[in-house]
Amino acid sequence: MTDPFEVSRDSDTSLAAHDTTPEVPTFALLPGDGSIPSALATLPDDILVAILGSLDIRDVIALRRVSLPGAWSYQALTGLVFQVSRGLDRATKLRSLWVLLAHREVLDRQLPWPSYALPLTIVPTKTIEEYVLRATKLGRQWAPGAESQLRPFSRCIVRPPNSIGWLRVVKGRWLILELIGKQLEVWDLQNGQGSEPVASCRGLKGIIDGSCITFGESSVTIILSTSSYVTNHLNINLPYLGDTMLPPNFTLLDNFEGYSGLLDVQAGLAVFSRSISDIRPLVRDMRTGSIVYFGSSDATQKPQRLLSARILQEYIVLIGPWTIEIYSIAKILSLMLYGDNHTPCKVAHASQSLGYPGGHMANHVTVLDPSTGPSYKKGESEVCVGIYVNWTAKWMRLHIRLGSNSDSSTFTSSVHPLFHTMEFRTIACCWGESGQRMLLAVCHRARIQVICGVAPSNPDLPYPDFDDHVAFKWDAAPDGEKDLFAGFAFDEATGICAVATSSGRIWIDDFSKPFSACWGSEDNLSWAEVRCGSVP
Repeated sequence: MTDPFEVSRDSDTSLAAHDTTPEVPTFALLPGDGSIPSALATLPDDILVAILGSLDIRDVIALRRVSLPGAWSYQALTGLVFQVSRGLDRATKLRSLWVLLAHREVLDRQLPWPSYALPLTIVPTKTIEEYVLRATKLGRQWAPGAESQLRPFSRCIVRPPNSIGWLRVVKGRWLILELIGKQLEVWDLQNGQGSEPVASCRGLKGIIDGSCITFGESSVTIILSTSSYVTNHLNINLPYLGDTMLPPNFTLLDNFEGYSGLLDVQAGLAVFSRSISDIRPLVRDMRTGSIVYFGSSDATQKPQRLLSARILQEYIVLIGPWTIEIYSIAKILSLMLYGDNHTPCKVAHASQSLGYPGGHMANHVTVLDPSTGPSYKKGESEVCVGIYVNWTAKWMRLHIRLGSNSDSSTFTSSVHPLFHTMEFRTIACCWGESGQRMLLAVCHRARIQVICGVAPSNPDLPYPDFDDHVAFKWDAAPDGEKDLFAGFAFDEATGICAVATSSGRIWIDDFSKPFSACWGSEDNLSWAEVRCGSVP
């Protein structure tokens, strides 16, 4: 009986026509129905997922590539070469497979995963795959102690000089930026080198001085406060990476006047830095319009300038340069409902106050995602804060846990050292959502440099040498000594960053792409060329 996998070097179907590499032996498959290779693809999906889920992600992608029409897989197993069934291409795109890989390769390893892509049930399969591939690439490149590299930017968006204000990278795909006094613009970073925004919104009054973004399955809600004490509530449809939808379009949902410096919005409550009639911070009920001002704690005896705020389930946490103060939401709501209506200003006082390590002043404060800290315990509230302590010149992650009783005056906290800035003078910083990665704009040798840092693998180690925890480092722009830094945007989980300068240039990079996808140093446009408008 003839073996269906017997090879013949005289066959007209020799694979030599498909491969010219001399090291690879040339074999041929005898004519047949291919039933044995196809049998693998006919297995139930759950079995296929179990098999493919045990492979390395790179092997899964390689299997898909050789499953395309006309593609061949050369395997030196028993001297035979098999053509992989095209049915496996479908198996490598199963949603259950990529959900499994997302948990195994990213979430279980506590690599950064975007909070806007949780739960996984709201995210398209193609997007889950994209985020998993990016997370694993970045996990290798951003590993503590990874070799520092001089990396050029991959794209430049040019706007009018001195026009760029607020900017954010949204869903790892969209850059939303403010042209001061003109409009909001949306740029698609996934598709090509477009020279025009894909959507814009005019009519903002004043300069944006506070923002809060919430994510839906196919849209994003943006609340923006301005220096003119006008707050705008906008909605825009923005698909995920790899997803397709109608072009983005802004919709104005609401606007109201009287408040500025928006810090956080959750569960119908909004924290502002000040009102048009009072410089004290306040919380506003977005449904009823009731407001309560924040007073001093017993520790400070006076209100402090706010750097950030976070609304939790039972608490509102106000973060200032000297202390972190904690207010009970139950008491605030009680004041809104039952307070003395004859009192012009209802005031809530802090029940707890926490100073920074060593009693020193902190700046560059950012509220982080606490899910990357110690395991969450049901019934507890927690906040994780990235801080820079001026006196020590060190970056730290401060994790605070609060009890479930809103009247409790007890809390626990822990400090995780991250970076030491050494001789660099920091101009600005942009923390990643988890606090595991960050961007720094520094002044070094009379020019602006952007440094990307990564946290040490063991947070309990003594303060690390900053240079040992830098993944990439590069100039903010060619001829950077002639330009000024204007702003940052950073999506930690997808590796997308944007650096704005006063000349109107916005430099974009995608850390998940190799250098070949970026401009080489000899290809970087000069400052004079960009100023003349040679960049689209």
